Amino acid sequence: MSVLNDLHFGWGRRLPMLLQTEAAECGLACVSMLAGYFGHAVDAADLRRRFGLSLKGATLRDLIQIADRIGLASRPVRLEMQELSLLKTPCILHWDLNHFVVLKQVGRNGIVLHDPGFGVRRLSMAQAARHFTGVALELTPSGGFETASAAPRVRLRALLGNLVGLKRSLGQLLALALALEVFALISPLFLTWVVDDALVTADHDLLMTLVLSFSLLLILKTVLTAMRGWMLILLGASLKVQARANLFSHLLNLPASYFETRHMADVMSRFSSQDTILQAITTELVVAVLDGLMCCTTLALMFIFSPSLTLVVLAGAVIYAGLRWGFYTPLRQASLESIVWTARRDSHFLESMRGIKTLKLFNAHQDRRAHWLNLLVETVNRQVATQKLQLIFKTSNSLLLGALGILVVWLGARSVLANAFSVGM
Repeated sequence: MSVLNDLHFGWGRRLPMLLQTEAAECGLACVSMLAGYFGHAVDAADLRRRFGLSLKGATLRDLIQIADRIGLASRPVRLEMQELSLLKTPCILHWDLNHFVVLKQVGRNGIVLHDPGFGVRRLSMAQAARHFTGVALELTPSGGFETASAAPRVRLRALLGNLVGLKRSLGQLLALALALEVFALISPLFLTWVVDDALVTADHDLLMTLVLSFSLLLILKTVLTAMRGWMLILLGASLKVQARANLFSHLLNLPASYFETRHMADVMSRFSSQDTILQAITTELVVAVLDGLMCCTTLALMFIFSPSLTLVVLAGAVIYAGLRWGFYTPLRQASLESIVWTARRDSHFLESMRGIKTLKLFNAHQDRRAHWLNLLVETVNRQVATQKLQLIFKTSNSLLLGALGILVVWLGARSVLANAFSVGM
């Protein structure tokens, strides 16, 4: 069950990962994933519109009928945990008595699932045994099966609406940030010129000139930094109002059935996630572009000074990229599970407050409290798992950067001793 199994080089079929958007459409999402695996790209929303299941979700019989309508032959089976390897994967498993998942792979030590509620999951056999009910559904293309291309993805503009002044503000931010990056490249020259020129020659006039010049640069840099920060505040406030208003207007225009099949906390979580997108547009996009330019410029200057030191830094960057790549999938999965369980906990809280009179009337508040505590514990466990992965990544990153810094200083000192570098360089 190596991570190398997740690589896909374009040969053969690939099982898509589709998340359910309603509380009771896990079965539709599973059928959609298997249909996509065989070449018929369809999402759960399309199947929901075509077959119109009830709010209670789909039964195994419903999944068989839906699969038959899109040209997939069904084979329901009853089996034990030790017989999972005999199934033709991918297939659908009945999970926790009220859920469906797609079994992607069975290994000696565990299984890989595509869970519509959480994403890709890797479980040991002992963990899977606590959830698997013993019912599976194999699907294979029949004579009437037809391939179909995927529907167009939702565009960012459709999600945020028409945002006035976005391009102009981003252009101004990019110009200011570019000027700040130039100052950041010039700043190290102060120490170089002071050590190599002013101190070596004992030139007081040159020293004073350098101090005054770089003091002026510091003032300009501070002013530009303040201007950029103020522009980010103005842009963020303007975009937040526009995007929130556009999305809320769209939300109010949706049919009542949209809200009947979703938990209120889930709707709130999706609505609030728009802030993350706006943050990425206004700040992270500009920073990413400038960091890329900064890295290229810095590497070019470093290569002029010392190709060997540049290769060392590049090797460190490759190792860092490997760390990021290795931690990306588990961090993403842990964060997704944390978000899902947080939404479930908040939804339970809101429903409890809404029906508090009924709970008091039937003396059911203790049961409700116990259920909420279970959800709270699950949420905290997911958050701890996420924080643990983040801690491991930060520790590894700190160790890598510290070792790289020591290595660069050591090689630089050897170059100074060999008269290849000056002390200021």
